[in-house]
Amino acid sequence: MGGLLGSPVQCVYSTYVAQEEKAKAYRRTLIFLRTDGSRKTLTTWNLRLEVSQEGTKPARIEATKEPNNSQVQLKQRPIFTVIVIFADSRCLVLKDDTSVNSKACYMWSTGGRNKKPSSYCQYIYLAQCTEMVIVGYNTTTCADQNGINRSS
Repeated sequence: MGGLLGSPVQCVYSTYVAQEEKAKAYRRTLIFLRTDGSRKTLTTWNLRLEVSQEGTKPARIEATKEPNNSQVQLKQRPIFTVIVIFADSRCLVLKDDTSVNSKACYMWSTGGRNKKPSSYCQYIYLAQCTEMVIVGYNTTTCADQNGINRSS
């Protein structure tokens, strides 16, 4: 899985941090293990996710990478914008529609590796993203969030 995260990744975890009161925005921490040949790098991003075109169909979400420290900085530009294809309490399907060469999709589900996404969520994902499916989750390396720390 390259795409929005760059080089191929084996594990991706996202943790809810907070919701902003005034904006329709959420803050999340994204932790992932990048693999470049035999070299593995644990990467942490602090993201701000904001609905950029509310009321339009489909809705768009802008993701802004924030600094890992508490320094106040100028407003950052979004690092990517995705279209919301499907969302419910257990599954989120996003589509990167900015790439000219390919249309990458991303499916996020709750419950960890032992709980598969619902069949309707998988159907929507496959119907919208039929070119190629890459599972960005290695069950050996990604047993739990702490496991990726030991494997890097």
